[in-house]
Amino acid sequence: ARSRLLPLALSSCRQAVRPSLGATFDDADHGSFALNSSLWCLGGVRTTKPSKRTTKLILIQDFEQLGNRGDEVQVRPGYARNYLIPSQIAVYNIPENKNKFVVEKSEEEARKLAEAKKK
Repeated sequence: ARSRLLPLALSSCRQAVRPSLGATFDDADHGSFALNSSLWCLGGVRTTKPSKRTTKLILIQDFEQLGNRGDEVQVRPGYARNYLIPSQIAVYNIPENKNKFVVEKSEEEARKLAEAKKK
């Protein structure tokens, strides 16, 4: 029943395809544009837009997929909120946390220089 209704619905929706896209709807066109526009005309499923939101974090531990301790990384907010922060792998990139890691890096570099001078 659906296969019989689809050509009828497509023929009535030819004018509904937006001409500003620069594409024309042709019966011989079997591309994704034709499928998406037909679903749009029928009020069917639309594709979801990927989110571009990111959250800046500082890694507390070395994490193979993201980087080393002290690195600033950008990840999706849900990944940060639900996994990285509760498991204490990362903290939010705020001035207090950033200053803490700057101090730790400078202390580590001073230790390395002192060890190199002893040798």
